[in-house]
Amino acid sequence: MGTKRRFLGPVDLLLRLIGPAAEPGGAPAKTTPTNFWWIAAFSLHSASCLLMIAVAHYGGFRGHDWASPLLWFSLAVLYLPLAMRAAWPTTARGERVALLLLLAVATYSVKLLYAPTSFVHFDEFLHWLTAMDIAESHRLFLENSLLPISPLYPGLELAATAITEMTGLSIFGASVILLVVFRVLLLCALFFFYERVCKSPRTATVACLVYAGNSGFILFDNQFAYESLAVVLFAFALLATALFEDERSSKPVVMLGLVVPFFAALAVTHHMSAYFSAVFMLLLALLGWLGSERGTRRFSLSFFAAMALLLPIVWSWVQGNPSAGYLGPIVEKGSHELASFVSGASKARKLFVLPSGLQTPIWLRTISVVSLLLIVLGLSTGFMRSLAMAVEGRSGWPALLECLRLRWKRRWIVLLALISTGFPISVGFRLTSAGWEIGNRMGPFVFLGVGFVVAVSIVQFWQTDQARWWPALGVGIALTLIFVGGIITGWGVPAQRTPYAVSADASSVEPMGIDAALWTRQWLGQGNRFASDRVNQLLLATYGRQDIVTQLVEAVSTSSIFFAPTLPGDGLYAIRQGRIDYLLADLRLTAALPAVGHYYDQDEFPDGVPTPPEASSLVKFDAIRSVNRVFDNGSIVIFDVRRLRDAR
Repeated sequence: MGTKRRFLGPVDLLLRLIGPAAEPGGAPAKTTPTNFWWIAAFSLHSASCLLMIAVAHYGGFRGHDWASPLLWFSLAVLYLPLAMRAAWPTTARGERVALLLLLAVATYSVKLLYAPTSFVHFDEFLHWLTAMDIAESHRLFLENSLLPISPLYPGLELAATAITEMTGLSIFGASVILLVVFRVLLLCALFFFYERVCKSPRTATVACLVYAGNSGFILFDNQFAYESLAVVLFAFALLATALFEDERSSKPVVMLGLVVPFFAALAVTHHMSAYFSAVFMLLLALLGWLGSERGTRRFSLSFFAAMALLLPIVWSWVQGNPSAGYLGPIVEKGSHELASFVSGASKARKLFVLPSGLQTPIWLRTISVVSLLLIVLGLSTGFMRSLAMAVEGRSGWPALLECLRLRWKRRWIVLLALISTGFPISVGFRLTSAGWEIGNRMGPFVFLGVGFVVAVSIVQFWQTDQARWWPALGVGIALTLIFVGGIITGWGVPAQRTPYAVSADASSVEPMGIDAALWTRQWLGQGNRFASDRVNQLLLATYGRQDIVTQLVEAVSTSSIFFAPTLPGDGLYAIRQGRIDYLLADLRLTAALPAVGHYYDQDEFPDGVPTPPEASSLVKFDAIRSVNRVFDNGSIVIFDVRRLRDAR
């Protein structure tokens, strides 16, 4: 008997931990009136934290050993009390919404403080170039050699250029307005969507707080790039679909006309987001047919799913099917590498180490791993509880059994629970070199399910309706670790503003390179064909308005021009085949390894071991008679190779 008890004791504890709640939970029993003093206090608190972040970037602490700890401490202090108050069981619904909006503005401000006056992040330059082409030519679908697929999905750029036309603002100024609006609309849409699904403002608030911990929340989906708008359109498409399903909706035709335009706008804004939305809607329609609910809404969901799938396919086909050529190799290579990793045929990539050799500090690595474990714990303790909520009128194990028998009534809850299972898959992709981009793109969409499941775990198990400080503090700390861990995963050490670094994207954008690009526009004119390194390509294309020769469009490898000690045959071939007018050589590249893994082209190191170019190799053109040095500021040199290109 004693042995049986010793065996059943841990089993009973495990079942209590991961099993469904005995009673349905979610909304607090009673809420207090909205406290505007709390909102004002948190506004001042957020402003103080943002001031500390600015000091860490630009004040006397910059470059000091304490600059990085000050930055991460400020981020944690910004989030912790706000999350505790928003998740408090008796907080009023209006106050929760106000705190989420405050979080939206504060998190965008965190990104804006990194570069408050201009674009610096890599993807922002790509879309800035497309927006400039639209604004100057008043035409769509012009060629973008840095990202050829960008002009074919111009939703974001059209919104930005419309603001510039109406207000006279620069594209950067328009982007600030748009991104603040996007961030606010995203959290609003998510809150109302979650609330519609689970009928609990508190659970919806906690789900939004968890969603803010995805790796793309602070940087990737907070920059001037097409996914920043696409994820907002996706959230509103889900909300509109959920509203359409509401039995109280008296105007289904109106709702039908509201849902489809969101999917249409998504189809012309971002390819990958559109396909993710199609997967969501197809799963939802399938759950509608498998579940016990009957009625015409199943056919409506099937129609929405068909629209979500067909619209991006048709748009891609109209544009010449660019998505297949762009996404196909990424998905194929990433999936193959993930399969090899799972089977043991290959090893995981080095984590927390940049290609330049820069390592993430051990304390940041620890926070990132702890945040991952906390998400896993939340999913483990919330998954079955979430599924049990999908069955109306029952709770506990009977509800879970009914759900397993496909007798659910709330298909949205089942969908979100199933979507959360994509989280370990996204983590697996991140462990591979070729698949990390897929894992990174999956994050914002997978976290729609992760946020809900973890919120159910918190509300029904870890912090119930009783207003007690110790559970609230524990949950607040856990949410803060998830939030900070997401920033570390998605941004990492580069989140700290530093002086110039070699081939480090945002850390490589500085006045010297910008001035050189502006010089080319003033003295050489626009539209010259340039070959240069990864970062100077961005500056030349945007500030200089030059045409950049890249592998993406010309199928010409420009790295062979710069790396060889003498101009080889393939280098001369690249100059002539690419019809290159000028070469820009940045001598600072010789000082360090590239932070992003390459200087010019992704395949420039056949053996996979990066080595800095020699200074003599970069300036070897001085020895060629038909080449002229037309610019030199001590670090950046520009060569005129038109005579060499045309010589026969």
